[in-house]
Amino acid sequence: MAKKATLIFVFFIIITTFFSGCFMKKTEEEIILPEDSLFHTNEWAVVASPYTPFYKNPSENSEVEGYARRGDTLEVKGRQIINAKDLWYNFEKGWMPEKVLNVYSNQKKAERAALTLD
Repeated sequence: MAKKATLIFVFFIIITTFFSGCFMKKTEEEIILPEDSLFHTNEWAVVASPYTPFYKNPSENSEVEGYARRGDTLEVKGRQIINAKDLWYNFEKGWMPEKVLNVYSNQKKAERAALTLD
């Protein structure tokens, strides 16, 4: 009788353990990587045109906020598609169209690419 009770208890533990994964919901945690991490994925851009304006809004008809020079590396703060075809990037100083930039997956790649511009 004790053997049968032990067997039922072990069976109950195995079944409970097996099905517990189906009912327990895992909470997703946001992972914030340090900026010096190899996996930090903020995009960076290199200005490819000689003297490029920063626009206040993502439009060439917008007010000019300042200028960047060819080879400047800038951290991308955001992006927006205008008129379903034009991609604009937002930086600390304003907006620039994609056509005047080369975008890279990290700062090191952007800095290396900036050194190769003629």
